[in-house]
Amino acid sequence: MPNIGDFPFDPSDEPPVSWSGPTLILKGEHSKYINRKNIPVAEKFFPNMQLQVLDAGHWVHAEQPLETVRLVHDFLSKID
Repeated sequence: MPNIGDFPFDPSDEPPVSWSGPTLILKGEHSKYINRKNIPVAEKFFPNMQLQVLDAGHWVHAEQPLETVRLVHDFLSKID
C-alpha cells in the first residue's frame, strides 16, 4: 500500500521525468487533494493531461459513478 501512495519524483529531476501520452485526471470539486498548487506540478509530469472536475469530494467514482464512467469512456474512445 505505501507504494501506491508514493510519488518519488520531483519536477526538478534531471533528466525530467514525465509521461507525454494522453492522461485523464478526475478531480472532485469539493476535494482539496488536487488543488491550484499541485495542478501545475501535475502538468509538468503529464504535459498532455486533461483535467475534468466533477461535483464530488475526493471519491469521484463513488459519488458520481455514471459521470466517472462516461468521462473515462469518452477519454479512452479518443485514444488510438
